[in-house]
Amino acid sequence: VYESVMDSVAAQQRENVEGQMDFFSMAANNDEKSNSVKEIPLPDIPEFTPEELMTMEKATTGLYLSGHPMDHYRDAVRKLHAPTIVSIIEDFSRENGPERFTDGQRITIAGVITSSKTKTTKNNSLMAYVMVEDDTASMELLCFSRVLETCGAYMKENQAVVVKGRLSVRDEKAPQIMCDSIYPLSTVEGGIPEPQPKQKTAAGETLFLKFPSIDDPAIRHMKLVFQMFPGKSVVKMVMADTRKVYATQALLHPALVQEAQETLGHENVVVK
Repeated sequence: VYESVMDSVAAQQRENVEGQMDFFSMAANNDEKSNSVKEIPLPDIPEFTPEELMTMEKATTGLYLSGHPMDHYRDAVRKLHAPTIVSIIEDFSRENGPERFTDGQRITIAGVITSSKTKTTKNNSLMAYVMVEDDTASMELLCFSRVLETCGAYMKENQAVVVKGRLSVRDEKAPQIMCDSIYPLSTVEGGIPEPQPKQKTAAGETLFLKFPSIDDPAIRHMKLVFQMFPGKSVVKMVMADTRKVYATQALLHPALVQEAQETLGHENVVVK
């Protein structure tokens, strides 16, 4: 749609010298020109869904303007008896200490994932910092390797999720949740699914990674990541300087692919 409109505009501009119009001659021949102006065809396309509009609003402005994705899940949240995120934050902000919640308390919340970032810990295991927000506030989740293995596929931006874990309040920081599980909020209607120990990708998929050289520090880092995701999918590591290719195997888990993209850059990570 966008390309067809732009093609029409470009065609009109080519009829003028370098896309310019003579202002004075336009005024003198206004009636004649007004009859020769071409109409740009605008195709009839369906309206965006509310979810699509909100996703575009968030990407463009950083805010949801026409609503919030959680509006669609109000009944599901009520069934979970999940507290709002702002109620947790405000309770821990009381001068005399929290009254409703406690550090280490098991809790269930619901919200939309707004960001997710993985890192390697000092113990050479993978973890993720995931931000979840409802229509009241946002909270950070700490997700370690066990959770990534079972629930990493659901840690996508704009995914509405139900989160189970333990509250963690440290060093005057905002409350966090040590996550035990994350699942799509849409599963609440049919019951929360059991964790799956392995999440395999389609047969035949290969992960291609491009490294500057065999001596690059990213080699050692990615080898540690491969150890955390054992599997049978082929991983081919291409060295940019020598063009040599080294092969290994791993589980092509979304968390592994994301870690590779953040380590090497999206342009150096291909799955096919």
